[in-house]
Amino acid sequence: MITFKDINNINSYTFAGELFHAYQQQEYGNLLEIKNSADQKGRSNIEFEEKFMNLSMGIISGTYYGSFSDMDGVADWILTQIDNNNGNFPTSFSDTQQQEYLSFVNNFQQANIGNGTGYGTPVDPSLNQPNAVISIISNSNCEQ
Repeated sequence: MITFKDINNINSYTFAGELFHAYQQQEYGNLLEIKNSADQKGRSNIEFEEKFMNLSMGIISGTYYGSFSDMDGVADWILTQIDNNNGNFPTSFSDTQQQEYLSFVNNFQQANIGNGTGYGTPVDPSLNQPNAVISIISNSNCEQ
């Protein structure tokens, strides 16, 4: 179930983000437990991947207009991954790409500590991300 705090929070970005969280629930199975756990370990991973997905889709569709300061360098990194994969988003990440991705998750977490969003909660390096992004792009008819 997708819920919004009020009607003013519904726009194309937040709607796409909440739909992606529903997809993450299918991919990872324990998303709600992660987001609602006492220490919320992994919540920053889940939230970063949602923003990573929106950013990736904007780049793939040609509607990318910039990114948030807590995601510095991510858009350029995505473009490099696409360029290095013959113009397509990768269908899997190497160990090196996984480590680079995780470093962006850590930067995102650090940039959000203490802001009250939950995005600054401890990173869970064991979450196998961005599998949901790779899965949804690989299994869709999106132009790559």
